[in-house]
Amino acid sequence: MNLKAVLGYFVLHRKEIVIRRTRFDLAKAEARAHILEGLKIALDHLDEVVALIRNSASPAVARERLMAPTRFPKFRPRPFWTCACSA
Repeated sequence: MNLKAVLGYFVLHRKEIVIRRTRFDLAKAEARAHILEGLKIALDHLDEVVALIRNSASPAVARERLMAPTRFPKFRPRPFWTCACSA
């Protein structure tokens, strides 16, 4: 291989590394955003959340009631494993 070919393959390799790292970081950021959106919803309904926890028999029951689909407004973010990047 000549120097031009070696450099071409190196640039392609670095491009692939940057793309993979960026997709990984994006997936982590979207997962974190999902958690933060849930906390925002809980803060918006703080009195209801506190009352629900206090009136629950156990932490498991409180968790189930908090995660019930009809408890809070619908929030359906994209799953964290998808990304806006083209494959």
